[in-house]
Amino acid sequence: MRAYLTGVCVLFAAGAAFAGDVRLVSSKGAEILGKYKPTGDTQSCLSLRQIDTMKFVEDSIIFVKSNTGDVYFNQTSNDCNGARRNTYIQYSTTGPTLCRNEIVQVIDSGSGAFMGSCSLGDFERFVEKAEG
Repeated sequence: MRAYLTGVCVLFAAGAAFAGDVRLVSSKGAEILGKYKPTGDTQSCLSLRQIDTMKFVEDSIIFVKSNTGDVYFNQTSNDCNGARRNTYIQYSTTGPTLCRNEIVQVIDSGSGAFMGSCSLGDFERFVEKAEG
């Protein structure tokens, strides 16, 4: 599956979780993703208490920052239509964790309208690349 984006696009494939799934990403997405490198550590679930920030980098890539400063990227199983626009992520879970295969909804920040949904993949931990 490919997201065809306007403007400059580049191919992105990084880390074990993304290795078999090359998708087109925008230059802004590539800039954000390019600041980090994969650690090889993947988790199928994150504790809800651990999650500080979740935002879309691309329609199929979610940036997750924990309250301990750890950074994770989540490659969704499909594109979340319109996710990078003025939206936020909404989810409902029955337990204390957010896990692979759970569905997240994309909600328009202005109107509160439902924009789409997608299924989460593994949470892959990344670290900032050393400068220099």
